[in-house]
Amino acid sequence: MEIRKIAEEEIHQIKKLRDYAFRTPGRGGEEDFLFWMEKATRLGAFLNGKLSAQVMTYPLEISFLGQKIKMGGVAYVATFPENRRGGLIRALMRASLNEMKDKGQLVSYLHPFDIPFYQKFGFDLVANEVSATLVLKNLMQRSSGQGSIVRTSANQSLFSER
Repeated sequence: MEIRKIAEEEIHQIKKLRDYAFRTPGRGGEEDFLFWMEKATRLGAFLNGKLSAQVMTYPLEISFLGQKIKMGGVAYVATFPENRRGGLIRALMRASLNEMKDKGQLVSYLHPFDIPFYQKFGFDLVANEVSATLVLKNLMQRSSGQGSIVRTSANQSLFSER
Protein backbone atom coordinates (compact mmCIF):
# COMPACT_ATOMS: atom_id res chain seq x y z
CA MET A 1 0.00 0.00 0.00
CA GLU A 2 1.19 3.47 -0.87
CA ILE A 3 -0.30 6.63 0.71
CA ARG A 4 0.40 9.68 -1.42
CA LYS A 5 -1.06 12.75 -3.05
CA ILE A 6 -3.26 12.02 -6.03
CA ALA A 7 -1.74 13.53 -9.16
CA GLU A 8 -3.72 15.70 -11.53
CA GLU A 9 -3.70 13.04 -14.23
CA GLU A 10 -5.31 10.63 -11.71
CA ILE A 11 -8.33 12.84 -10.92
CA HIS A 12 -10.55 10.63 -13.10
CA GLN A 13 -9.93 7.86 -10.55
CA ILE A 14 -11.26 10.12 -7.76
CA LYS A 15 -14.45 10.64 -9.73
CA LYS A 16 -14.83 6.91 -10.35
CA LEU A 17 -14.50 6.09 -6.64
CA ARG A 18 -16.74 9.02 -5.63
CA ASP A 19 -19.51 7.94 -8.01
CA TYR A 20 -19.28 4.33 -6.86
CA ALA A 21 -19.22 5.10 -3.13
CA PHE A 22 -21.85 7.83 -3.06
CA ARG A 23 -24.01 6.50 -5.92
CA THR A 24 -24.63 9.98 -7.28
CA PRO A 25 -22.38 12.30 -9.21
CA GLY A 26 -21.59 15.66 -7.65
CA ARG A 27 -24.30 18.31 -7.92
CA GLY A 28 -22.21 21.09 -9.38
CA GLY A 29 -21.21 19.30 -12.57
CA GLU A 30 -17.81 18.74 -14.12
CA GLU A 31 -16.63 22.35 -13.87
CA ASP A 32 -17.40 22.52 -10.14
CA PHE A 33 -15.75 19.14 -9.51
CA LEU A 34 -12.55 20.21 -11.30
CA PHE A 35 -12.52 23.56 -9.46
CA TRP A 36 -12.54 21.83 -6.07
CA MET A 37 -10.11 19.10 -7.13
CA GLU A 38 -7.63 21.80 -8.13
CA LYS A 39 -7.90 23.41 -4.68
CA ALA A 40 -8.13 20.24 -2.57
CA THR A 41 -5.39 18.29 -0.91
CA ARG A 42 -6.03 14.96 -2.62
CA LEU A 43 -4.75 11.97 -0.69
CA GLY A 44 -5.08 8.43 -1.92
CA ALA A 45 -4.22 4.91 -0.87
CA PHE A 46 -2.92 2.96 -3.85
CA LEU A 47 -2.77 -0.81 -4.13
CA ASN A 48 -0.89 -2.15 -7.14
CA GLY A 49 -0.91 1.34 -8.67
CA LYS A 50 -4.71 1.71 -8.47
CA LEU A 51 -6.55 4.21 -6.30
CA SER A 52 -8.30 2.12 -3.63
CA ALA A 53 -9.29 4.76 -1.06
CA GLN A 54 -9.30 8.55 -0.90
CA VAL A 55 -9.73 11.60 1.32
CA MET A 56 -10.01 15.17 0.02
CA THR A 57 -9.44 18.25 2.17
CA TYR A 58 -10.64 21.67 1.01
CA PRO A 59 -8.82 24.82 2.16
CA LEU A 60 -11.59 26.86 3.76
CA GLU A 61 -12.00 29.43 6.55
CA ILE A 62 -14.45 29.85 9.38
CA SER A 63 -15.23 32.81 11.55
CA PHE A 64 -14.72 32.06 15.23
CA LEU A 65 -15.36 34.81 17.76
CA GLY A 66 -14.94 37.37 14.99
CA GLN A 67 -11.59 35.96 13.88
CA LYS A 68 -10.94 34.09 10.63
CA ILE A 69 -9.42 30.65 11.17
CA LYS A 70 -8.13 28.25 8.54
CA MET A 71 -10.29 25.14 8.28
CA GLY A 72 -9.90 21.86 6.46
CA GLY A 73 -13.18 20.67 4.94
CA VAL A 74 -13.03 16.88 4.65
CA ALA A 75 -14.85 15.36 1.67
CA TYR A 76 -15.08 12.27 -0.55
CA VAL A 77 -13.85 9.86 2.12
CA ALA A 78 -14.32 6.56 0.30
CA THR A 79 -12.91 3.15 -0.42
CA PHE A 80 -13.95 0.33 -2.72
CA PRO A 81 -15.70 -2.56 -0.91
CA GLU A 82 -12.95 -5.05 -1.64
CA ASN A 83 -10.49 -2.79 0.20
CA ARG A 84 -12.60 -2.08 3.31
CA ARG A 85 -11.47 -3.05 6.79
CA GLY A 86 -7.85 -2.93 5.70
CA GLY A 87 -6.87 0.30 7.50
CA LEU A 88 -6.71 2.41 4.32
CA ILE A 89 -9.10 5.11 5.54
CA ARG A 90 -7.43 5.19 8.95
CA ALA A 91 -4.05 5.77 7.29
CA LEU A 92 -5.52 8.42 4.97
CA MET A 93 -7.31 10.25 7.78
CA ARG A 94 -4.11 10.37 9.83
CA ALA A 95 -2.15 11.67 6.84
CA SER A 96 -4.90 14.19 6.10
CA LEU A 97 -4.97 15.47 9.68
CA ASN A 98 -1.17 15.84 9.63
CA GLU A 99 -1.39 17.80 6.34
CA MET A 100 -4.05 20.07 7.84
CA LYS A 101 -1.90 20.69 10.91
CA ASP A 102 1.12 21.53 8.72
CA LYS A 103 -1.03 24.04 6.79
CA GLY A 104 -2.30 25.68 9.97
CA GLN A 105 -5.80 24.26 9.54
CA LEU A 106 -6.43 23.58 13.20
CA VAL A 107 -10.17 23.15 12.71
CA SER A 108 -11.82 20.62 10.44
CA TYR A 109 -15.43 20.04 9.45
CA LEU A 110 -17.11 17.17 7.66
CA HIS A 111 -20.58 15.77 7.09
CA PRO A 112 -20.28 12.26 8.54
CA PHE A 113 -22.14 9.18 7.36
CA ASP A 114 -21.36 7.58 10.73
CA ILE A 115 -20.53 9.73 13.75
CA PRO A 116 -18.74 7.02 15.83
CA PHE A 117 -16.47 6.22 12.86
CA TYR A 118 -15.13 9.80 12.73
CA GLN A 119 -14.97 10.15 16.51
CA LYS A 120 -12.01 7.75 16.36
CA PHE A 121 -10.12 10.54 14.58
CA GLY A 122 -11.09 13.29 17.02
CA PHE A 123 -14.21 14.59 15.28
CA ASP A 124 -17.42 15.08 17.20
CA LEU A 125 -20.94 16.29 16.64
CA VAL A 126 -21.41 20.05 17.00
CA ALA A 127 -24.83 20.36 15.38
CA ASN A 128 -27.63 18.01 14.56
CA GLU A 129 -30.37 18.96 12.15
CA VAL A 130 -33.53 17.04 11.56
CA SER A 131 -36.00 18.08 8.93
CA ALA A 132 -39.29 16.66 7.78
CA THR A 133 -41.54 17.41 4.86
CA LEU A 134 -45.23 16.90 5.39
CA VAL A 135 -47.54 16.62 2.42
CA LEU A 136 -51.02 17.92 3.14
CA LYS A 137 -52.76 15.05 1.32
CA ASN A 138 -51.01 12.54 3.62
CA LEU A 139 -52.43 14.11 6.77
CA MET A 140 -55.69 12.61 7.93
CA GLN A 141 -58.58 14.98 8.40
CA ARG A 142 -60.78 14.32 11.37
CA SER A 143 -64.35 14.17 10.26
CA SER A 144 -65.81 15.23 13.58
CA GLY A 145 -64.48 17.27 16.37
CA GLN A 146 -65.85 18.99 19.38
CA GLY A 147 -65.14 22.45 20.56
CA SER A 148 -65.57 25.94 19.33
CA ILE A 149 -63.65 28.88 18.02
CA VAL A 150 -63.91 32.16 19.92
CA ARG A 151 -62.53 35.40 18.54
CA THR A 152 -61.06 37.70 21.21
CA SER A 153 -59.05 40.89 21.29
CA ALA A 154 -55.41 40.95 22.36
CA ASN A 155 -56.25 42.43 25.78
CA GLN A 156 -59.19 40.14 26.52
CA SER A 157 -58.56 37.00 28.60
CA LEU A 158 -59.64 33.71 27.10
CA PHE A 159 -60.90 32.66 30.50
CA SER A 160 -62.99 35.73 31.35
CA GLU A 161 -66.76 35.47 31.31
CA ARG A 162 -68.22 36.10 27.91
